[in-house]
Amino acid sequence: MAAESATVMDARTPRSEIWKQLENLKGDELVAWRVADVPGRPSADERNLPNEYPFGWFGVGFSDELAIGQVKSIRYFGKELALWRGVDGKPRVIDAYCAHYGANMAHGGKVHENWLECPFHAWRYGEDGAVKDIPYAKIIPPQTRKKDCVPSWPTQEANGFIWVWYHPQRVAPMWDLFNLEEVGNPNWNG
Repeated sequence: MAAESATVMDARTPRSEIWKQLENLKGDELVAWRVADVPGRPSADERNLPNEYPFGWFGVGFSDELAIGQVKSIRYFGKELALWRGVDGKPRVIDAYCAHYGANMAHGGKVHENWLECPFHAWRYGEDGAVKDIPYAKIIPPQTRKKDCVPSWPTQEANGFIWVWYHPQRVAPMWDLFNLEEVGNPNWNG
């Protein structure tokens, strides 16, 4: 039994053994190790883990970690999302996948003014999830000009964090965030 448990490399393995294993893993092997199934692990239902999220504001990143013109991939609420900061300094979040050919806009997408540009065919999305511009086209397809063509997420910035509103029925935010003047104030040492 002891020899059998020594071959299982997961969170139950002593740290020194994990580090010995990780030193030799690179690239795809390392990724495979990170996502490998753990034999005998109970399911999420058996572990009583929720598959629902409460509604409210969720901090998705530090304000100072998203520069103007930067796009980041984030995963929240069981979805891949694209977070970007426009030239006006405001952060925005929409679902990551383009309505045209399904490219993940958080990987290779660019910020064009305040819009997020898809890396495949340069469709440009606004914070409402509607296509605002297709540089090579004279006409934008009507169904893509509608709000939430790609689902958008209400986003605010407060207290050094970027916050995204979640509600399972996509109800608009029920309250705004408020700024605490103490946050980031070098004269306050509470």
